[in-house]
Amino acid sequence: MEIVTYERSVLLRLAIWARKEGAVHLPSIVHAIQANFSFASGPTQLSDIESGIEFGHGVFDGIAIEKLGIYNDGIVFQGSVPTESLDKARQQLLDWAVTEFGFEVVDTHEIDTLYESNLLVKMKKNIGGALNGIETIRRHIESTLVQNSKLKTKYQPAGIVFACDAAKTPGLRPAPFRLERKLSVDFDANLYLTTAPMKTEQHLALLQALEGLL
Repeated sequence: MEIVTYERSVLLRLAIWARKEGAVHLPSIVHAIQANFSFASGPTQLSDIESGIEFGHGVFDGIAIEKLGIYNDGIVFQGSVPTESLDKARQQLLDWAVTEFGFEVVDTHEIDTLYESNLLVKMKKNIGGALNGIETIRRHIESTLVQNSKLKTKYQPAGIVFACDAAKTPGLRPAPFRLERKLSVDFDANLYLTTAPMKTEQHLALLQALEGLL
């Protein structure tokens, strides 16, 4: 298995930014963040920052960050990079906020951090081998297509999905694990889009373990 591209990674951290000296001038912070981290877009008027501050396309230590969101209850980083790069960007932002403005981060929740890793990978083996038990479903789909539309086409297993029970998971809800064929390319290319609620390195380890089962 090999990585083709990092499609999107997300880091969500719940916390409060506190400052013992009191409130700061929000427009000053907005301009400082935008300038220091070269964000191409950001709030343009005071009403844009009442519910949160969002920036687009910035750079942290050479790492491109597509989105930074700073809200009353936490921070969100997003970029087409490994989650480890988002961790570094988060730490750089917090270190800078402490040094420049005297902020500190106050933890507010026991479960306060979520990761989401999205990758395009090339698998060495066809994941259909792990799904042979649903052969009856495949045949049923094909036969009904012939019956209803006179369309003869071969269906293959195109994905694996695991999700938490959202009704029993209050608060932060992790993304599902998905491994699905990239449908716009030849299946023989063995390209898969995959999502996991974990760090990129853990995501890759899981995919390697899955591949070992095929």
